[in-house]
Amino acid sequence: MKALYYTEAGRKNGSVTDIPYPTCEEKQVIVKVESCGICIGVEKGHDTTGTALSVYPVVPGHEFAGFVHEIGAGVEAVSVGDRVTVDNTLPCGECYYCKKK
Repeated sequence: MKALYYTEAGRKNGSVTDIPYPTCEEKQVIVKVESCGICIGVEKGHDTTGTALSVYPVVPGHEFAGFVHEIGAGVEAVSVGDRVTVDNTLPCGECYYCKKK
């Protein structure tokens, strides 16, 4: 799938590239993103030293909307095809991305 991907801080280190499709684990949801915003503060951070919300390499964009594409075992709050919006700045502490920090 295509994503904006920063290898390290600095606009010159960002590009739209193909990244691997994520694995949907238990209690996780994969959202097919239709629209994404990148805060000006976060964007400026990626241009300079990075942000508190990211560890490089990183795919920016923590505010997005789309459709539930896949759900893991144990997910009951949403179903495949549901329209959703996400602001995932509160870490769960359990998923791959939280553990990556």
